[in-house]
Formats: sequence, C-alpha cells, structure tokens
Amino acid sequence: KASTNLGAIQTLDIGGKSAKFDVILPYTSFSANGLVAGRPREREMAGLGDPRFRLSINLLGAPALSAQEFANYQQDLIFGASLQVSAPLGQYDDTKLLNLGNNRWSFRPELGLSKAWGPWTLEVAHSVTFFTDNTDFFGDGTFSQAPIYTVRGDIVYHFESGIWASLDGTFFTGGRTTTNGVRGDNEQSNTRAGLTLAIPLDSHNSAKFNASTGISTRTGSEFSVFGFAWQFRW
Repeated sequence: KASTNLGAIQTLDIGGKSAKFDVILPYTSFSANGLVAGRPREREMAGLGDPRFRLSINLLGAPALSAQEFANYQQDLIFGASLQVSAPLGQYDDTKLLNLGNNRWSFRPELGLSKAWGPWTLEVAHSVTFFTDNTDFFGDGTFSQAPIYTVRGDIVYHFESGIWASLDGTFFTGGRTTTNGVRGDNEQSNTRAGLTLAIPLDSHNSAKFNASTGISTRTGSEFSVFGFAWQFRW
C-alpha cells in the first residue's frame, strides 16, 4: 500500500486569535490477495480517498500576528482546539469489501496544549473521533464503529538554524466495529512512537521527514511508517 497526501493551509485571524483552515486530499494505491471461501481473490485500486477538512484556533497564548510581529514572537503557553471532518467523497464500490473511501462521515474534535522552555517544547493533545454508519456496506449491510480516543505527546527541540526535531508518542483506544449487528473482537488499545525532523530550506520551502512504529498493539497497529513532506509557503 502506498499513499500520497496533497494539503493546503490558510492562516486566519478569528477575533484576534491565530487560526488556520486546512484541507488534505489523499491519493492511495493498494494491492491485496487472499482466499475467500477457499477461492483466491485479488483486489487492486488506485485513486482518491476521503478528503479531510480541519479548522484550528489557538484560544490562549498565540494571538494573530503579522509576518513582522511573528518574527519576534516568543512562545510560552498555548492552548488550542480544532475540529476535523472527513467527508465520504473517496472512491467506493459497495460490491467490494476493500475500498479507498469509507462511505461515511467522521468528526474529530481535539484539544491541545503546548509549553516552551527555551529551545524545548512539550506538546500534548487529546482527541475523539466519531463515525457515522456506513449503511451501504459490502453485501447491502451496515457497518458501524465506536469512537476512537487518542492521546498524543511530542517533545520538540528547536535548533538555532531553524531545524527542529521531535520525539512523538501516541496512544489510542476504542474503535470496535459492528457489522450487520454483530460486534467484532477488534477494539483497539495501541501505542506508537516516532521521530520527526523538519528542515527549512529557504523563506518559502521546507522538508519534513518522519517515521513511526507500533510499540504495543492489540488490533491493527503493528506496522511501521516512513514519510516525507514538502511544504511551500506563500
């Protein structure tokens, strides 16, 4: 499986508070094969997944600033909130079990706290993801999923050159699924850890590298991820 995300971010001033609105459009390809009722089956797909839209606002400690003011800004304590919505617009075929889109909405409110001590920054965030039912699931069925509760923490070090690196940890639990009224034995209780390195290249461009892996896994998180992102600022 391979995935590429195209994202766009617009910074905002909401009542003097710094905010942003971002859109993420995933493009994914996968190839799967296995046995279904003793017969070999294969499924290959490539295309667009469900887009995600998020509005974030810093409620404390990070006022909206001009570019000149931001150059002299020194972070102390920041408290913020966000809401991300995933829309069922990705490719979906109800005659297939595996799809790129999920054919359902999801909503993820999140609260976050960030505190700086010199070049070090500690960040903690808690979110809950709620899902609507997919009432057009494979075989004219109904697929439901319980909320997923997530706690994320990052320890970030900022170098004088503008480079920053972080040690990242995530714990999430919940997410048990129900298909046609039958509950699955797949409730998650997983811990992941990772590293992130961000390198500014000039006033408009930056590169970001990240890697993560599962530390403890009950269901569905025993894998490693390596990622690269290129960011261009207008």
